[in-house]
Amino acid sequence: MKRATDHLNVCTLLDFYGSLLNNRQREIMRLFYYEDLSLAEISGIKGITRQAVNAQVHRAADKLREFERGLKLVRAYERTKELQARLGAAVASKSWAEAESVLIEWKKFEEPKDNN
Repeated sequence: MKRATDHLNVCTLLDFYGSLLNNRQREIMRLFYYEDLSLAEISGIKGITRQAVNAQVHRAADKLREFERGLKLVRAYERTKELQARLGAAVASKSWAEAESVLIEWKKFEEPKDNN
């Protein structure tokens, strides 16, 4: 299960930050994560060893995680979706106090953070 979760996480990171990878990394990640090709299949296509493909996949995934640590775009997106769902549920049930609470929470989340 952890492997499937990690695969999904890397796919999400690739959606957000894939354009920040170099062309070779982006292509190998596309083949591995989106086309679901094996390391051996990719090595045959690219004319490099299976070990080289594996190393590039791991390096690129680490780079994607590094981008997320710095930019936190995926975290912000997921938090926004969660707040949106909670607000929708509160409005649908006419729970105005809950809707107001979610809006206050959302406003705090959207406020710039002081990094000093």
